[in-house]
Amino acid sequence: MTPRDARRVFDRLVRNKVDPSAVVFVPPPTVPAAGVPTRSTIEELTDDLVDDEGEQVYALSGQFGSGKSIALRQVQEDPRVKGRFQVVAVNTLDGLPPLDVDIRMVLLLIAESVARALAGPLRAATERLSFGGPDEVLREWIKLLAGSDTPSQPTNLADYAAKISLQVAELNFKVKNDDARRAELRSTAHSDVPALRRLTSALTAVGQRAAKELGFAGGLLVVMDDLDKFRDRSLFPLFERDISRLSSVPCKLVVTIPYYLSFESTFLTATASFRRYKILNAKIVTAAEPKSVLDAGRAFFITLYRQHADPALFSDGPDLAASPVFDQVVLLSAGIPREFFRVLHYAFDVCDYNGEAALTAEHVRAARVKFGQELIAASQRASTRGSLKVVRITKRLSNATEWTLLDSLQVVEYVNDRPWYSVHPALADWVGEQLVDDAASLGVWTRQNTAPTTGNETLAERMLRELKPEAIDRLVQRGHEESQRS
Repeated sequence: MTPRDARRVFDRLVRNKVDPSAVVFVPPPTVPAAGVPTRSTIEELTDDLVDDEGEQVYALSGQFGSGKSIALRQVQEDPRVKGRFQVVAVNTLDGLPPLDVDIRMVLLLIAESVARALAGPLRAATERLSFGGPDEVLREWIKLLAGSDTPSQPTNLADYAAKISLQVAELNFKVKNDDARRAELRSTAHSDVPALRRLTSALTAVGQRAAKELGFAGGLLVVMDDLDKFRDRSLFPLFERDISRLSSVPCKLVVTIPYYLSFESTFLTATASFRRYKILNAKIVTAAEPKSVLDAGRAFFITLYRQHADPALFSDGPDLAASPVFDQVVLLSAGIPREFFRVLHYAFDVCDYNGEAALTAEHVRAARVKFGQELIAASQRASTRGSLKVVRITKRLSNATEWTLLDSLQVVEYVNDRPWYSVHPALADWVGEQLVDDAASLGVWTRQNTAPTTGNETLAERMLRELKPEAIDRLVQRGHEESQRS
């Protein structure tokens, strides 16, 4: 394997263009302080899907890049899940407008996906099913969606589902791409939330019957990945007020949600009936020694790397457990699997461009610069800079602005017995420089007459170590004041 080969491998991994069975991305069960081993998130979610009776919504969260999508793909590939459920995957990113989503559009997209399954993999069973009372909802929607058109009357539930699938797909396309159609959807009585819940529920109920007719004892499993990508704060009402309406869908439904919602009490209250799961980042450092990689964290990423690339591509030898360069990659990833792949992709890209045969510390530093450029460009608002400074000092999240920085990866969560927080490693020096400037402007610290830093300690790290608590408090207050600016 060459550096160019490795670059291509990690590019595919970053873009999720891989076989889920080829990726181990969740750390193995850990032994917390109590000494009781715990299941991984994948094992817990899979067990609950198979064992739970009745309808249930399962909400999966984690920082961007923590592995939610591959986790869901691995869950779906589990033999117990494949044997028990007909899985219906909802294509969220292609089906919803990026910044103007509400629960109506979510329900319509679920309806389209279930109808497509009824007319496709479930058709053999759907053709044999007779109409029941709730199925009259489908007759009404056929007429409603047809408008002035008077289509031929379908002869069975499969044909009804096929026709509704086409009609709802057309409506979804127009709603996604046409502001006027979105406004019309929100203002028309027949497309209010209760009406769309009835449509989705009717289709799902037929899907449940059809799936069980084909031998899937658990019926339908609807999987709605990538809803966590809709993390703009303007969409918070969708999650705070309306996402609980998914409980009305009469089947098991798995949905990914933005990570900042894990801190929102209103969301947690509204979704009290949901089962909630988190995919945590790998435990790689402690707050006391944030630059020393823990053995367990290193072992996890060595396993991850060896699945895809040759250890001999590191300049300091194939023994990755003794490789300072490999540790630099792990530290820059902040314990996030996709960030680990991104670091390697950038670093091997530089290595290949320079015509070199093995990855060095310089290549990893170049990747750090690349990461920093992207994150700094996204951190130019005064409010963002202020929040980053506060998190950098306090290692805590104290308000909604700071919570949302988790989903953009400007802030990362470090997992120990108790989580703690800091800015992304690629932002650390930039934020530190601003803290040094703030300290100088406040008159609590100066660069003059200070001895040079030693080891790998930065000037900002030394400053924060030397400052008295009252000076630290003034820096935090300055950061809070800046975070209030527009």
